[in-house]
Amino acid sequence: MTRYRCADTDGDVEAMRDTALWMARRDHMAVAFSLNVLHGGVPSTTCTKYAGDNTAGTLCPMTPTQIREYGLTLGTAGCGLNMWRYDAAYFARSDNQAAFKTVADSLAKLPRKGCGRP
Repeated sequence: MTRYRCADTDGDVEAMRDTALWMARRDHMAVAFSLNVLHGGVPSTTCTKYAGDNTAGTLCPMTPTQIREYGLTLGTAGCGLNMWRYDAAYFARSDNQAAFKTVADSLAKLPRKGCGRP
């Protein structure tokens, strides 16, 4: 599984996706992607903090726009897409719920991909 945090730490999401897919093909493996939604936004000292190991206090959550962009970029390419930690307050926000629904509805329309060795 390959985790994407944000452009500031992991670089461009499309470049990261392409590198992970290239490595998976090279190694005859499938790749599942993961989003770090609670700590995957643009780092700042002024963002809302959610659950987790954010000891420096600069890890911000993904915005709904980032959830949609990163989720659709990675979810359409891999054999699976999941998220790291859960935080009730973050997931209860209606803007985040709408973004998760957009990603889930879009990915549900795609043909299934097996995560077994190709």
